[in-house]
Amino acid sequence: MKLSQFSTFFSICFIFLISACESPEPEQPSFSHSTIARNYLNEVLDTMQNNSINRYNIDWSEFRHTVLTVADGAVTIEDTYPGIEKALELLADNHSFFITPDGTGFSASTIRCDQENITETSWPDDIGYVKVNTFSARASSIEAKLGVEEIKDQILTQNTDQ
Repeated sequence: MKLSQFSTFFSICFIFLISACESPEPEQPSFSHSTIARNYLNEVLDTMQNNSINRYNIDWSEFRHTVLTVADGAVTIEDTYPGIEKALELLADNHSFFITPDGTGFSASTIRCDQENITETSWPDDIGYVKVNTFSARASSIEAKLGVEEIKDQILTQNTDQ
């Protein structure tokens, strides 16, 4: 075999070996979401990624993949809610929640703030005591405003310096 033929043969074998050793590109999943659902999910996920207390501890690529898989086939915004619920679970912060436009909501918190029986003690007459129970509401809701008014009334009732 002549040197030029050997060189060509060697080059072909080398190229074949290199291409045989390369790992194939992983297939990118294809999700079927409507444009509205995809945009909504991305907006929610961007908000989580930018604001989560655990944002530096989460593999956001895997996080998004899991959420998009759960919400696969979403057409409407409401169809994205199972994916958002999964995202809240994956955040694992026991703090985040999601409120839908109709005012219902959900969270994946595993912590329950059930009211415990607290034994009241006696207080000196010049010290006021206001017990604030567990409460959760939107700041602008009627329930929140009523709760604030109740606490304010308790303070005013105990204020004897008037």
